[in-house]
Amino acid sequence: MANVRKYEDLRLLQKRANMAMKRLERLGINSPAYQAVQARLEILGRPANAQIGRRFSETGRATYNEYEMQKKILTEFLGMKTRTQAGAKKWLTDIWEGALDSKKDLKLKESGITRDQWIEFWSNMPNSHKDRSFNSEVIVKMLRTYVYKNKELKDEQKMSMAEIAEEIQKQTDVKSAYRALGITYRDVNKVNSLGAL
Repeated sequence: MANVRKYEDLRLLQKRANMAMKRLERLGINSPAYQAVQARLEILGRPANAQIGRRFSETGRATYNEYEMQKKILTEFLGMKTRTQAGAKKWLTDIWEGALDSKKDLKLKESGITRDQWIEFWSNMPNSHKDRSFNSEVIVKMLRTYVYKNKELKDEQKMSMAEIAEEIQKQTDVKSAYRALGITYRDVNKVNSLGAL
């Protein structure tokens, strides 16, 4: 049987990480740091509560190998900029302001996409461009078209931003993605006439 010890430095890191996650949850910010640590905790087999995300045990008890692995995860999370309230808020601001940049104005407002919807959508897309099914321009065209085409529907009749992101990511080609979102090439051209991407 493995030798379990109590590591005080591990306990303090666990406590700091849990506090940081609680702050982000209170703010309702699903930042890249939060997503990454939640994924790592899921791999470690930590259960999630319906109201809160996964947490580290704050006992500091671990075998040496568990200690090394957890310490690495904790140190990475606590070193991420979007782990802090200020860093997470800046990340949200950068996402929105980047979309409104005059050089690449995505015409989100004209399509009926709000700041919260845009942030929710991009929070559900892979952070790395190489992990996305399509390039950003194609994804934005699909999102704009879906929102614009369905603006008259009630909220419960529409897909959520998370569902839209998931459907786009599941598809292997543009035609399938259009079909999954209930849009057509003609719809995309109509919405693009609102302004260039």
